Amino acid sequence: MTSWRELAANVLAEDAKADQPAQSGGLPPEIVRGLAQLAVRPVPRVRDVEAWLEIVADAQRLVTEGWAERALALGWAPRDLFGVGKNHSDEFEGLAVWLCGRRILLLDEHGVIATDERSRFHYSRQGLSRGFAGEVEVVPLWRFAAT
Repeated sequence: MTSWRELAANVLAEDAKADQPAQSGGLPPEIVRGLAQLAVRPVPRVRDVEAWLEIVADAQRLVTEGWAERALALGWAPRDLFGVGKNHSDEFEGLAVWLCGRRILLLDEHGVIATDERSRFHYSRQGLSRGFAGEVEVVPLWRFAAT
């Protein structure tokens, strides 16, 4: 029989493992936990399920291809990568929402150049928000998955 103290020690040890940068590829633990939630939670009640699934795939791809870690190192905030503004998609959408399956060619501190089969697109960190991005209330994608 395991004691409560032993269980607590096990939980704390697991939390410490989850917070180690080496295991998260250098990403902040809240992003690692959030993306893990996206991978296992059911699709939230949204109008366009296919679009949601593509957003989740693009968010995961940002991490697996190393773009998220690079962006954060260049000064991007997690909201720039994985955030969504309330009300309208043109109020604010993070890179994972904007990508729509596009392949990233270049990422720097100002934005991204991405491509699909026919065209190139530019994402500006400031360009997709009305007014100042700092004034827009942004929700991380993994919070949507919780609803």
